[in-house]
Amino acid sequence: MKNAIVGLTLALACTAVIAKDFTPSQKNKLQAAVKAQLIDEDSAKFKLPPYQGGDLYCGQVNSKNRMGGYTGYTVFQAAVLPGTTSGFYLLGIGSGDPSDPSTSALIQACSEKGYIFR
Repeated sequence: MKNAIVGLTLALACTAVIAKDFTPSQKNKLQAAVKAQLIDEDSAKFKLPPYQGGDLYCGQVNSKNRMGGYTGYTVFQAAVLPGTTSGFYLLGIGSGDPSDPSTSALIQACSEKGYIFR
C-alpha cells in the first residue's frame, strides 16, 4: 500500500511538471499578435517550439522587409496569461541581429526558460 501511495504521488508530480502544448486556436492567436507587428504580415513564417511551461513562451518568425526580401528568423517572446481568453501578451520581437542588445536580451531570457534557437 505504501508503495502504491508513493507511486501515485510520483506520477502526479511528474504530470504537473510536463507542460501541455498550446492548442491550434492558441497558436493562431499568438501568431496573429506577432503578425500585427510586422511590415508584411502575410509573409510571416513561424517556428513554434513546444511550450516549456511557466509564464513565458518563445518562438521564431521570419517575414519580408520593406524591400520585399525575407530578413531571416528572429526570436519573439510572449507572456503566457493563464485563465484569460487572449492567452498571450506579446513582449517583444528581435531585430534579427543577435548582437543587438534588445535581441540578445530576448534570446538570453528565452534560453533561461529552455528555448534554444540555432
